[in-house]
Amino acid sequence: MNREGVKKLLVDRDWEEIVRLALIDRRMIRSLLGFLYEADDYMHWLAIDALGRAAGGVAAGDPDRVRELIRRLLWTLNEENGGSPWGATGAIGAIIAARPDLFDGYLSMICPFHDDASIYPEFIWALAAVGRTRPDLTREYEPFLRVALEHSQAAVRGYAAWCLGALRARGAEEALAALCGDAAPAAVYEGDGVYRRRPVGAIAADSLARIGRF
Repeated sequence: MNREGVKKLLVDRDWEEIVRLALIDRRMIRSLLGFLYEADDYMHWLAIDALGRAAGGVAAGDPDRVRELIRRLLWTLNEENGGSPWGATGAIGAIIAARPDLFDGYLSMICPFHDDASIYPEFIWALAAVGRTRPDLTREYEPFLRVALEHSQAAVRGYAAWCLGALRARGAEEALAALCGDAAPAAVYEGDGVYRRRPVGAIAADSLARIGRF
């Protein structure tokens, strides 16, 4: 399938067809990797989401192929590589979320160790994606998320506030409440094609409500 065909599948959120094609054509994974570098942020996130689903499908029959994919993505995060890490953290997180039973050990490897605003949002998104089904794997990162609520970048604050709500993180209520007046806009990809741009304070308020209903 050509690039335009893959792009249409992404825009249509035809996850089932993407997984089907990934199972019969190795080029599908490569095509999705190419979309990680899209300048359009929404397309970038759709590619991350789709790559996790496709790799999860492939892993059922060939987990070693997916492990090799994760290793390639990890290599892009290595400063010595000199390449761009754009999309790698989110993609690895999506793969872990699809099959935590096989790939949970890679979660700690994508934790950023420097203040890189291009990586933080993807790592935080990965925590939400994994933690929704395996909260035991993400609980230790909740203190990191509370610190991220004070980050200078609105995107990081927005993702941290959203993630704490997605994880129903008890103990984060006071920190989230302090953020409710934050008017800075932040775009957050919530999964399954849902992408919303709102004030950070609105995201924090929604997360407070979610925690309160838990």
